Amino acid sequence: MAIVVVILAVAAVAAYFATAGPSKTSTTSSSSAPTSNTLTVEEQDQPDTLDPAVTYVTPGWEVVDQIYQGLVTYNGSSITSFEGVLASSWTVSGDGMNYTFQLRHDVTFSNGDPFNAYVMW
Repeated sequence: MAIVVVILAVAAVAAYFATAGPSKTSTTSSSSAPTSNTLTVEEQDQPDTLDPAVTYVTPGWEVVDQIYQGLVTYNGSSITSFEGVLASSWTVSGDGMNYTFQLRHDVTFSNGDPFNAYVMW
């Protein structure tokens, strides 16, 4: 009787690993293990878009905030005080309608292209 119980237990464990374990016959050559240059983000839903001009859902903004840099950002927890990110400084016209940004000169894109006013338009 004890041998039957052991055989059933081993069979149950084997069946579990056969159905729930990683596949030994995977046809993909890439590993799913993160590497040092991998960013893994878990979101409840998919972003609607990665275009910062049109995204409007929370998952979209959570991703967009991680991959795009703006001219300025909030300074700490204040929503009325800002600090430069891609802008080194800025001025505001007297009527508050025109903002003039001085851009940082030490910024390049990941492909080496320079950051300048032509790409900000």
